[in-house]
Amino acid sequence: MRKHHIARNQVESWKLCLFGALSGYAMWFTSYPVDIVKSKLQTDKLGAWKYRGSADVIRDTYAKQGIKGFFVGFSPTILRAAPANAATFLAFEWTMRLLNRE
Repeated sequence: MRKHHIARNQVESWKLCLFGALSGYAMWFTSYPVDIVKSKLQTDKLGAWKYRGSADVIRDTYAKQGIKGFFVGFSPTILRAAPANAATFLAFEWTMRLLNRE
């Protein structure tokens, strides 16, 4: 198997945007359910707690809403993922090129 090394400054901008968008999708698809659990714990009423911990949130969410409960509000997040992560990837790579960092 041959390895092909491409220098950072040789990667085309459209590819950087594509890689950024795909990485954004992958990140949110895998981390969104965890983010839902975290958000429910953070917004629990102080002193009158509804949840005892993460496992309790998971059990309650699944019992009441099924797997869909872990993806409530996912549409706006995934719509924003592509442009936001594409721009971040592109800006980072352009900055590294300007600084002549390989």
